[in-house]
Amino acid sequence: MCATFNGGNGDVFPGDSYGVTTASGGESMRFGFDFGRNKLTVNARAETAPVKFRAAFASGRCVLAVNGFYEWTADKRKYYYRAQGGGLLLCGLWRAERDDDRRRASVQLDIFGLLGEEKTPSAPRDCFAIITTAANDSVWDAHGRMPLIIDEKRADAWLYDERFARAHLSAAMPMLERVEAAAR
Repeated sequence: MCATFNGGNGDVFPGDSYGVTTASGGESMRFGFDFGRNKLTVNARAETAPVKFRAAFASGRCVLAVNGFYEWTADKRKYYYRAQGGGLLLCGLWRAERDDDRRRASVQLDIFGLLGEEKTPSAPRDCFAIITTAANDSVWDAHGRMPLIIDEKRADAWLYDERFARAHLSAAMPMLERVEAAAR
């Protein structure tokens, strides 16, 4: 699982905005899909992403450049994972969504005459989730999942070639350096 990562200007948490690269260019998006369960979905499992997130997988793949990511062990120890020679490119999915909870609340308030001028639903906003895969040996003892990582040479193929993207879902992940987060 990858719920927090370091993007260079500090740590990024669910709900924060972060710059990602899509097939149409770079864009700032909210971290996490909102399915109306009072909780953002920040990860999509590689094993099920093409089915559960069919539309996003078909035309909404993205990559995000990060310095590293965090994982917590069962005994609550926090570790920071990074590439040995620099940053990481994580594979993700993006989509435009409406703030359905706000729209439903607006309709309910309007029924009771409690809503003033704010009767229009919010505009769609773009958001992303990080694809995770089974952890390799460098992460496994802390957590059973890790982000799906891609090297810079293959990032365009991830964005533009769905067949390549499907194959990459089961690719071997690079070994990472682990640092106890407090010592970072």
